[in-house]
Amino acid sequence: MSLEALGNLGEFVSSIAVLVSLVYLAIQIKKSTETERTSTYRSIVCDFGQVNQILASDPNLNLLYARALEDFDAAPRPVQRALRALPGQRGARPPGPVLRRAGASGHSRDRSRRVDGEDR
Repeated sequence: MSLEALGNLGEFVSSIAVLVSLVYLAIQIKKSTETERTSTYRSIVCDFGQVNQILASDPNLNLLYARALEDFDAAPRPVQRALRALPGQRGARPPGPVLRRAGASGHSRDRSRRVDGEDR
């Protein structure tokens, strides 16, 4: 074998090695992403479980939480701060009500009445 043929063989083997390492890296990144996604999901479920436990332990807090979900901005500031301090809130507003019926337009408010209260 000539020196040039050995050089070409070396380049071919190194390119195969690079390709194999890239495939291995892609598999590892995919597994890492799946693991991180699972960990995040477990954390969210745990946070919701803690919130549910806290709300179930105090009927007054449960009532305040339900009212704040309807109109968070109308809730007193101490109630807003307390709700933001619940696990899983991370300083954000609690989510709005989930079971609101939307009209045909997709809005949750009844738009069939005028501002002055008269029917259309």
